[in-house]
Amino acid sequence: MPISVGSSTIGGPIYFTEGPFAGKTIRTSATELQKADVGRKYARRDKRPLDPPPVVQVRFFEVLNAGTSRQCEKEITVYDDRLTLGFLCQAELFPVGVDAGPDGSTRDTDPGAATQPSNNAKIIAYYGNYPIKESSNSTAILAGAHVATPITTSHNNGRVLLFVFSASPSDLAVQQEGTFTLRYCIFDIFSKTTVDGGLSHRAPVLASCFGGVFKVWSTKTFPGLPSSTELTKRLSLLGAPVNIRSADHKIGKGRKKRKTSHSRSPADGGSSFQRQPGGSEMVCSPEERIYKLGIDPGWLPMGHAPTRSGALWEWPSGLNVEQVQGSRGL
Repeated sequence: MPISVGSSTIGGPIYFTEGPFAGKTIRTSATELQKADVGRKYARRDKRPLDPPPVVQVRFFEVLNAGTSRQCEKEITVYDDRLTLGFLCQAELFPVGVDAGPDGSTRDTDPGAATQPSNNAKIIAYYGNYPIKESSNSTAILAGAHVATPITTSHNNGRVLLFVFSASPSDLAVQQEGTFTLRYCIFDIFSKTTVDGGLSHRAPVLASCFGGVFKVWSTKTFPGLPSSTELTKRLSLLGAPVNIRSADHKIGKGRKKRKTSHSRSPADGGSSFQRQPGGSEMVCSPEERIYKLGIDPGWLPMGHAPTRSGALWEWPSGLNVEQVQGSRGL
């Protein structure tokens, strides 16, 4: 997993002046709980999302007696709609100079290729000896919903706050072959802090982390999808918008899946079935239908995604908070 480098205030204690944390100093932590292993090159008629779906866990710690010798932290473990409303996680794509296998394992493509970059290059992380630069940001080729909203669920005998990047038909997919990693940024658009400059349309990045490395394959070389992980199955049972598979789905090298429907008559000794258009592996039962949870990022004005300015996010100045809250029935 890439390791962030350089000096940054992201992830440090922040004093909130408005919102559910008003009057408190909070440190936010982000960790990739489940990483993607494989993906198939995105095409308009045959979209293959990253699998398994990336999942990010966020934790909040109240900093007590900040700036004194008695400074300590207490984790916040109670999550409700009042606290989570306004929290978003945005994914960004970066290429990595290693090769990844179908199981997510990696190896250097050329151990001698990692050279020291120029002093003008802003290095934000290292994966082994390979530097990841801010200038290599490739989010433009990342298809699907880049922003996820939080859900609360049980995990490891406790309640956790998760961001799941899977909401069909907006699953994350990559438009080019190669090896990549995702950077996740956590921010709250409904709170104000001492680092937002007093501007309502600026939201500080509360926490940031890099995820594991995954490979995007061409259609002909795509190795197929493994069975769903236990975490993905658990999220599906809780109503999270994820697709599940009960067994591996392998594709022979150089073979393409038919996009036409096919059925086999019971008279031929088999049960009837139908393959979905686009090469989907199976038709889900009604119990497996995807339900959308949380805030729909679709409320953002068209063509006005948040833009990064240092450790802050710039939001459209005409953001209508009341309209967003009304869409949730609050």
